[in-house]
Amino acid sequence: MRRRRTFIYSIQIILIASLVFLFYFVTISDKNLFKQGFGKKFRNESSSSFPRQAHLLDNYCKFAWTEPMDNTLKKRLKFPKRAGCEKYNIDLFKRYPATGEFSMKSKAHRNKLECVAQVLKGGLRPAAHTYQLGKTQTFSPKLNKRFWINANNFILTCFSGQLVIYRKQFMGFKMDENLKLVVDGPFEIPEPEAKILKSGSKQFSISILGLDSTSRAQFGRHMRKTTDFLQRMGSVVFEAYNKVGDNSAVNLIPILADELSETENMNLLDETGDVNLNKILPTKTPLNPDTIQWIWKHLPPEYITMFNDDVMHTSRGLFHYPPDNFLDGFGESPARFYYRPYYNHLYSQLSNWWRKCLDGELLAEVFIDSWFRFERIFSKTPHFGFTFISSLTHDDPNNLEMLDHTLFHRLDYLNRTGCLENTILIILGDHGNRVHPLNRYTFAGKIGRFEERIDKLDNISEERAPYLSILVPPRFRKQFPEKYRNLRENSQRFVSNFHVHSTLKFITSLSKNLESSRRNKSLFELQPINSTCQDNRVISNHCLCMVDASQDISKVPNSESLEEVLRTYLTDFNECFNVESLQCGNVVSSGFQIQQDVKKEFQTETLMPNNYVQVWARTKISDSEVVRKKERASAVRPKFDKNQFYEKFQVIYPYLTCNLQSKNGDSVEVLTQFRLIQLSQNITIPYPPRLSVHSPSQCSHFSFPTDYCNCVDLLLAV
Repeated sequence: MRRRRTFIYSIQIILIASLVFLFYFVTISDKNLFKQGFGKKFRNESSSSFPRQAHLLDNYCKFAWTEPMDNTLKKRLKFPKRAGCEKYNIDLFKRYPATGEFSMKSKAHRNKLECVAQVLKGGLRPAAHTYQLGKTQTFSPKLNKRFWINANNFILTCFSGQLVIYRKQFMGFKMDENLKLVVDGPFEIPEPEAKILKSGSKQFSISILGLDSTSRAQFGRHMRKTTDFLQRMGSVVFEAYNKVGDNSAVNLIPILADELSETENMNLLDETGDVNLNKILPTKTPLNPDTIQWIWKHLPPEYITMFNDDVMHTSRGLFHYPPDNFLDGFGESPARFYYRPYYNHLYSQLSNWWRKCLDGELLAEVFIDSWFRFERIFSKTPHFGFTFISSLTHDDPNNLEMLDHTLFHRLDYLNRTGCLENTILIILGDHGNRVHPLNRYTFAGKIGRFEERIDKLDNISEERAPYLSILVPPRFRKQFPEKYRNLRENSQRFVSNFHVHSTLKFITSLSKNLESSRRNKSLFELQPINSTCQDNRVISNHCLCMVDASQDISKVPNSESLEEVLRTYLTDFNECFNVESLQCGNVVSSGFQIQQDVKKEFQTETLMPNNYVQVWARTKISDSEVVRKKERASAVRPKFDKNQFYEKFQVIYPYLTCNLQSKNGDSVEVLTQFRLIQLSQNITIPYPPRLSVHSPSQCSHFSFPTDYCNCVDLLLAV
């Protein structure tokens, strides 16, 4: 009997140990919650051998972070499902998203249909806003018989007798000069050369999917299916990613291009000591897009390239507009597959008036499918694809919801079919939304707008914090485990557009011996915690690093009220912490000193966004203009004097350091950033508190409450 009990106890110990290992491999590795160094000897090694888990509050820059479902957004949030698009033409053809093939599905016209395929050309300087008609071929489609068009941009027109019954523009692929325009039969996916498929290759494809005016918070609340999928796949979302300038061009040039020859000799800082905007994108020297050193120009010749920009208006488009910054478009095609002629024809047909739907289709889904098709067809061939979708989200951030279903299913298909095995996928926004009332007149949209709607609390976080996620395939993680760990750690670091460019340069250098970027470190290298806006080349009027608020508030926030909010927050972790042991001091320094090299100057009791951000300065303005805007704002509410204005209408971020005990006996210090709306005295905790475990413990390297408590729960279970 005693032997039997011993055997049962041994089995139980083995099972518990197995659960510990399973927890690491599934929860930690896949969900990106636990960071580098967590080895197989979980129960036998001291936590001192593990580097600390990175946390947003480590940074010298205290970032104005807002939640996707911020309560100030409620009145303006909408969650539209897939658009019900009205169809007014005959549903003549079925198009297969993965390959672009067509088949006729209308039995009514199976015996008397004649169609014409016609190439769309143009989209280049000096007539970049127009299109021309090129090669044509007449054909008679057969019911349920597949065919495809050997062209990048083309129109299909079909006649029943003399009557036009179908006419529509499409994006496709010109695969072979020697093929006819209309190719009967299924599309054949090209096979790459054997040397490209060799095991151990360091060559990776790059796919960039850009969504105009899309912030981190916006993507999180409207793209829930896609977000869950990316999280399961191990994609890294950057929580403190700050745009460097105002509009699309100034934010995408630093990502996609090397330093411009026109700016090489310019100083990084202007005469005021701020980042020099002309160093990023000169305003009085129209650039020739053909001479810019785009990242894809450095790729080996076997790479297939695509440039797919939803221009939204024939007079616009990335690197065509505004005219002060660029010549009127590309003079030669920037990539093998270039779709400006398609968009010129489309928006000409729409009289340059954007619509969600066209003939039964959500237009953004059509644009997404051109990206999807490129990734599907060239998944085994080295490629670089850049797709930028403007029209759906430029004017209304809520519209992003309509794309969630399609993008999720396209990503799921690419993953299931192995099409992402060799591709690094980057999904990003150029900036947050700048024109919709949700962002102009809400707390989470942007700070400022002092001159109108002053009764609405405003914030800049969404507009100035675009979405950025990077998904690297398992092969990359296996070949470069330290680089991947650094990438995950950097999700909590303060970074900007220039880091993304350096990351792209690193990826391209793997397949060819190229020089790394000299401007900023790659996101595969561990970023410093003491980076400033100047270091990251972020202009001050867009900088989300907060400043001392002591001059703008009449009294220090009540620490007891803050403590009570923290107690409520910690009740979700009752099985991990002895919440009754919580002890807090007064509102104290935000300088949570972990590393010794943290700058001392950022210590302050309460923080708020800088003056330029507060008055929503989209361009750099003088200090006197800042004062004028604030004085005008206080005049809007005459019942408050100027001193009362800041207390009533500003949003501040107090920091509080507390201590408590965990259920396994650890002494834990908790640094919490609160957000306090002075008008309502509403207090929230926008981001998980930062933990510092002072006791030697197997869980002490975790910084996030959820991760630390998962570790403690396992130890207590054993």
